[in-house]
Amino acid sequence: MFKKKIKNRQNADVKGKSNVAGFFKSNSTQFIAGFIILIVALYTAVAVVSSLYSGGADQSKVDGLSLFDPGDIDGIKNCMGLRGAILSNILMTDTFGISSLFMLVFLMLVGLRLMKAVYMNLLKIFIICSSLTVWSSLALSYFIGDFFNDTAIYIGGKHGLALSGMLCGNFGSLGTFMLILLSFILIMAFISSQTIPFIQKLFRYKPKIRLPEKKPIKTRETMPNEDTIIYTPPATGKPESKKPAEIHNNDNTDDGEVIIADGDDEDITNTGRVAITPSTTVYEPKLPISPISDDNEKDAEKLLAEMG
Repeated sequence: MFKKKIKNRQNADVKGKSNVAGFFKSNSTQFIAGFIILIVALYTAVAVVSSLYSGGADQSKVDGLSLFDPGDIDGIKNCMGLRGAILSNILMTDTFGISSLFMLVFLMLVGLRLMKAVYMNLLKIFIICSSLTVWSSLALSYFIGDFFNDTAIYIGGKHGLALSGMLCGNFGSLGTFMLILLSFILIMAFISSQTIPFIQKLFRYKPKIRLPEKKPIKTRETMPNEDTIIYTPPATGKPESKKPAEIHNNDNTDDGEVIIADGDDEDITNTGRVAITPSTTVYEPKLPISPISDDNEKDAEKLLAEMG
């Protein structure tokens, strides 16, 4: 009997634990919990944004108050009321300033994940949001914190103000800027794999290659020999009659230059020149053409006789 009672108690404990685990794992419980977290995060985010306009008037009234203090205070200008003014004062003044919105975004995503509205890696989102919270708090206090010295707003919160002062005291203003830049690159490299290739493109030097200029093709109006020119006949309405070119030996010159002309070119009278039309090609002879001598005629007659 005693052993049976022990077994019954063990079975009851197992059932009780399974019921509790099943309660928290049930779809309804997770949806309600996620919805509550989402509403609280949205309420706090709106209160933080509203404190940018009403923080100076509300800070003196809510400073030192706890979130759970009973009572009511008149004259609160925050759109979320007294509790919103207290929440915004805690986040804006005592912690990370406006950078607290990154953590509120993380809470919204947690609520959506419990509601099964979105699916994401919450661990990676937490690392990204927490890193951006700390980094932006430091960066805002370093770059624009001096503009809010005469106001009741801590743009980067007391955390960013203290961290910026500590880094500037140890590494100097320029060293703090380098640390802020380095930490930003590391965060972006963790967020996106395209960060490193983008930075490499910025540092990559591409020399400009100057291609050789293309020289325009010019029409040669004069040949290497100054005595040789190109003759273009005047344009007429009638089509030109193409006659076979004739080769003339210029008797007025000693070097026997050649004039090539069509049958219609009657106006060519200069000596020692080559005249062409657009349809002919001129080759200036490298050696002068010697006249046929009597000996050459005799040799030619002998060759003809032998061939006949």
